[in-house]
Amino acid sequence: MKFLPVSINIADKKILLIGGGRVALEKLNSLRRFTCRITIVSRVVDKKILDYPCRIILKSYEKSDLEGFYLVYACTDNPQVNRKIKNDCEDKGTLVNVVDNPASCRFISPAIYKKENMTVAVSSNGEDVKRSIRWRNRIGDFIENTGAGAGILPDHTYFNVTKVEQGQDIIIPEKREPGQDSIPGRSENTGKVTIIGFGPGDPEYLTIKGKRALENADIIFYDDLIDKNYISRFPGEKIFVGKRKGNHSKEQEEINTLLFQAALTGKNAARLKGGDPSIFGRLGEEVQYLQERSVEVDIIPGVTAASAASAKIGIPLTRRGVSKTVAFCSGHRVNDIKIPDAEVLVFFMAASNLGRISHRLITRGWQADTPVAVVSNISMPGQTVRIEKLGDITTGYKADSPSIIIVGKVVDRDMVYRYLKKPKILVTCPDRGNYEKYGSVVHSPLVLEKPGKVPGDPEKIITGYDYLIFNSGAGVIHFFTNLLAAGKDSRSLKKQKIVSTAREISSLLGKWGIIPDIEIPGDQEKVVNYFSSRKINHVRILVPGNADEQELLLEGLRKLRNQADALSVYSYVLPDNIYKADLYSFRYITFSSVPAVENFNKLYGKLPAHIQPVISCGIVKKRMTELQMVE
Repeated sequence: MKFLPVSINIADKKILLIGGGRVALEKLNSLRRFTCRITIVSRVVDKKILDYPCRIILKSYEKSDLEGFYLVYACTDNPQVNRKIKNDCEDKGTLVNVVDNPASCRFISPAIYKKENMTVAVSSNGEDVKRSIRWRNRIGDFIENTGAGAGILPDHTYFNVTKVEQGQDIIIPEKREPGQDSIPGRSENTGKVTIIGFGPGDPEYLTIKGKRALENADIIFYDDLIDKNYISRFPGEKIFVGKRKGNHSKEQEEINTLLFQAALTGKNAARLKGGDPSIFGRLGEEVQYLQERSVEVDIIPGVTAASAASAKIGIPLTRRGVSKTVAFCSGHRVNDIKIPDAEVLVFFMAASNLGRISHRLITRGWQADTPVAVVSNISMPGQTVRIEKLGDITTGYKADSPSIIIVGKVVDRDMVYRYLKKPKILVTCPDRGNYEKYGSVVHSPLVLEKPGKVPGDPEKIITGYDYLIFNSGAGVIHFFTNLLAAGKDSRSLKKQKIVSTAREISSLLGKWGIIPDIEIPGDQEKVVNYFSSRKINHVRILVPGNADEQELLLEGLRKLRNQADALSVYSYVLPDNIYKADLYSFRYITFSSVPAVENFNKLYGKLPAHIQPVISCGIVKKRMTELQMVE
């Protein structure tokens, strides 16, 4: 096949993507840098597509959908549908690209690197997309690292130029220093393995670079103690390879083989490890195994459990005048433990051996009154902290697993307890919220939001109403997502008065181009009181959100002789994994939905007396009272 590389001005041209899955998302991500005039036709779409400013038409493909479009991408996973799209486009004389089928394409999309006004496009004539992407990435890295994008090439730049055979593209291989040979045995079709540190458990400790690598991974091999709900948002295939004491889902040799096989088939593999992979993470074994087989490996560090534990309890691992040396030790096998000459010792994997470790330290000269911090389930809802003396830790001492043990004079009991006096808040809402300013937040959602599809045209639905009341951020997001999917925007609301029940909701509305006419900070009862005090009646009111939670508001507005209806734009579902927290250490727990209250009641029962609930609205409080969770 012969494709002529050209650049087309699409500024005023409309582009159609048929299909709403991962392939369409990839095309959309590439095209959005050049135009916003993109329409997607599909019965269902990937939820990530909803974040893009494009028109979405939820329907099955018909030939009439092609009318008015300049370029068409057939992105469905049905070969018959793609073939029909290709034939229909040829009948109309429209340029069409059929994914994964270069022979059916009338144009192809190259791998693109774009910076300011410069664009580099790499194409393999549709024969090897992954290879095009790798070459594009090399060129991009070269431009970024050498300043070549500004027209400046450094002196003494060396390249390994491979033999160019008849019919091959000419490439610029990766930059190498003088005398450095290319890696022998590496095939251009070999994939890459990226080893990523996830951190101690809370997904917010994952680095930006680590998250980006997960977004680009074809396959993710993940360890134990990693938030499965969080990694489910990434498109790659997930394979669990976790290892805990006495329970190995995969042996290390098998994991090595799986990583190699993934790279051998050209996949971009991510190896996701808890903490930092370079600290007791078997990093060396995996890297050596892959490098010996000419597989490219990238390493992205993570927040190690040692520094996370230190931060979570407010003590430094080194402190002027107290400690200048710190050593990380494995407590996995007592007979193999070596006691280094350091002022602070941090033990990993030592929960079951802590008593024997304490005995060994004392026999080596450590004082019995040396303070010890035992930090379990770091950064997770069940995190616990215990401060002990070395001599009080006997053979029968029990510590929760996983735990980090910090031994040394930097463990100051008073400092730790002062630090931990910050009120601890358990957030059960789907969103973490802005509670950090009030204390230390632990996010353990008891419900997740499931977007709902508005039946019919949202614009026609809201036409019959005088007021729209937004009393949740999720209601705003999912309402406007439905509006956008119908090819409409905020102009559809020009005849309605918009009511917000919180400053945060007003701010969110502003992102969609809406300034509320009325802001009523408070719960549903305050909204009803507002309408009552101003004698607003005989009007039509629509409340977009979760229909099951609007009972008190709708009932109150109807008593004022108004027509009040709910518009269901999202519902709640249970998370795959709910982590049961130790409630003893919490001062506040947030509840923003009835399902969250009900799930809490099933998991914990009655709310402990020392905990103050933070309740979002009256209907939530009503349900808590019915379940006898509060007085």
